[in-house]
Amino acid sequence: MPRLTRRRLLAAGGAGAAASALAACGTSEPESERSAEGDAGLLADAALAEKGLQASAETASGKLEGEEAALAAAIAGSSTSRAAAVSDLLEAAGGEEPGVGGSGGDTLAAVADAAAGSITAYREAAALLSTPELREAILEHVTQTAAELATVRGLIGEEPSPFAFVTGGSEEPYEDTDFDPTEDS
Repeated sequence: MPRLTRRRLLAAGGAGAAASALAACGTSEPESERSAEGDAGLLADAALAEKGLQASAETASGKLEGEEAALAAAIAGSSTSRAAAVSDLLEAAGGEEPGVGGSGGDTLAAVADAAAGSITAYREAAALLSTPELREAILEHVTQTAAELATVRGLIGEEPSPFAFVTGGSEEPYEDTDFDPTEDS
């Protein structure tokens, strides 16, 4: 079983940060689809997904042992902080706090699934939130969650980052195979 070190966690975090920054640059949503009226719903979805990750990580940290329990506990702590930050953004947007995000699983695989769900909600929000400040805050959360997901996947023997861009879903990200960056436009 691979050993989780701070260096490996930071490396995964750096890779996640780069990937989410690049993914954000590729957003092609028209500015007209972004509105303050939609912010509360997007933030409520993100808050619910983050609470699901928090619940899974807390449950897993109590059931697992050793390095796996320590990782789940660390994710639970950071997820708690992110959930509070998203709740603050939601309140400022005039939205209502969603209920609990699920009972949580007791394995690292369940934590990985919950992290993927959280990333999916954050990606949607990052594309459609009305202000750059809100999008920036959400991108910080998706970056942290992507690093945690890569670490969990590595620890359970899966490919830490199977695709260049973390989508949160099981589908492969779109790749334009006809694009030649050496051609002049």
